[in-house]
Amino acid sequence: MSLVLYSVTPILFVYVVLMIMGSWIIPLITSYIPHNPRGENELFQTRLFRGKVLSIVALEHTYHLEHHLYPSVPHHNWPQLARRLDSFFQEAGLKPIRLWF
Repeated sequence: MSLVLYSVTPILFVYVVLMIMGSWIIPLITSYIPHNPRGENELFQTRLFRGKVLSIVALEHTYHLEHHLYPSVPHHNWPQLARRLDSFFQEAGLKPIRLWF
């Protein structure tokens, strides 16, 4: 329908293109990037993100591993939980992914 009406108004076509792009980007961001299916156990199957820049870009949603380990902890407590778990993650051999600093 958007192609048929394109000569009248391109708005529907732009809408369809944006919806298709969103349907590809959302699974990439929520599934592929934070998870590692080749990880040997639950600690290595979810990536560990840290850093101020990445935290700003991700709107404080960089605590995905902590969310998997402790799903009942509310979002506003994730930074505190992360600080408490950082030494455990380091001992386990997890290397955090950082965006600059």
